[in-house]
Amino acid sequence: MAEEVVSTFFALGSGINGYPAVAHGGLIAALIDEAMAVAMMRLRASAAAFEKNPPGLADIVTASLKVDFVRTLGTPGVVLVRVWVGGRRGRKWVLRAEMAERSEEHTSELQSP
Repeated sequence: MAEEVVSTFFALGSGINGYPAVAHGGLIAALIDEAMAVAMMRLRASAAAFEKNPPGLADIVTASLKVDFVRTLGTPGVVLVRVWVGGRRGRKWVLRAEMAERSEEHTSELQSP
């Protein structure tokens, strides 16, 4: 399978703020985790076209997340989360992700070790 980037947009309102006009960091991590799940579902669908039961794509769960917050994320607004496969370690998939506002400035980066 060729490497692909899966992009997911999220519209954010002020109800997710940690501070006024600033998104809560826990929610940012949850959105990135959700975008990673979307990417893995896409990968599973792509792999299914080639194999009946692709190895390592059943019962996918998050084992760990590491988020580096580069700057605050203002609300309300729309963000884009890009996810791609960074590698494999046995049955574990290593994913990489980044979140950006419409201005394309990165607000956070994530690695799933």
